[in-house]
Amino acid sequence: MTQEWILKTLVGLGFSQQEAEVYLLLRYGPKKAIDISNELKIYKRKVYRILRKLQKTKIIEAKTTVPTQFQAISLDSFLDLLIKNYLREVNFLEEEKTKIFANWKGYIENDSSVHDWNLQEERIQVSTEKGENKEVKK
Repeated sequence: MTQEWILKTLVGLGFSQQEAEVYLLLRYGPKKAIDISNELKIYKRKVYRILRKLQKTKIIEAKTTVPTQFQAISLDSFLDLLIKNYLREVNFLEEEKTKIFANWKGYIENDSSVHDWNLQEERIQVSTEKGENKEVKK
């Protein structure tokens, strides 16, 4: 697994290039913000913004040292966290689907410029947090 592939994958999961680079750098061990700034050639202010965002998403942690050092959570924990977040989003959409369809149908019926919309219900398979498959309407 190359570093370039990991960076592309993290960017594909919604992280910025610099966020992905910071996470990857911190996988090698705790670092101070100034060290991150120097190694990645990112302005220190930007590094602090990135660190706050990554802390908020809980994929890095701040150690209680002076000066503060930051470290990445394990890759396994990181992937578990991503899966939980995506499942939460899927569950939210499933719960809100009826409202979305009702609003969409109302919008289409009231908009004379929309002619041929077909709102068909399709079924898809979704894996739940417990590893079981669930069939839901799309």
